[in-house]
This record gives sequence, structure tokens and C-alpha cells, in this order.
Amino acid sequence: MVEHIPVCFQFLVVMAICTNCLLLVCLYDEEGKWRIEPGLAAILIMEHALLLIKFGFSHFVPEEPAWVKANRVRYVAQAQNVCSKQLLRSISKFDGKLD
Repeated sequence: MVEHIPVCFQFLVVMAICTNCLLLVCLYDEEGKWRIEPGLAAILIMEHALLLIKFGFSHFVPEEPAWVKANRVRYVAQAQNVCSKQLLRSISKFDGKLD
């Protein structure tokens, strides 16, 4: 369930961009003029600035910190080592029964 969270946020970002595009299309006159209020323009500019900051952070900040990745790799290695030892023990017990 947790691994779906970044996908949901990316979907929300795409939907926000599509909504903004639709809003801009609706605010364009037939005469070729924008019917946009200064407050709405400020909100749109701020939202796009926040999107740029978000994409900047997602590019430069890793999703998994280095210490978390190191712990995960260490635990996986330990788990593989334990499983290998258990497998070798079960094989050696099986070989002992055949002799």
C-alpha cells in the first residue's frame, strides 16, 4: 500500500496541470483576450512555482535515504545468510540419513 503513495501524488500533479490547462482554455475570450483576474493569475503562478519546486526536490532528494537503503541491504544480506545456513543444515541432515 505504501509503494502506491508516490504514484498517487504524481497522478494528483498531472490532474492539477490538466485542470489548470482547462481553466486557461475557459478563460480565453473569442476575441483573443484573457479574462483573468489578478488574484487568479497570482494563484496560478504560485501553483506553477510550487510544482517546479516539487519537481526540483524530487530530482535532487532521493526517495530513500542512504541510511535506510544501507539498513535494508544489510537486513537482506543477513536474511539470505540465515536462509542459506538453514538450507545447508537441512541438506546435511538429509545426507546423514542416506548414509
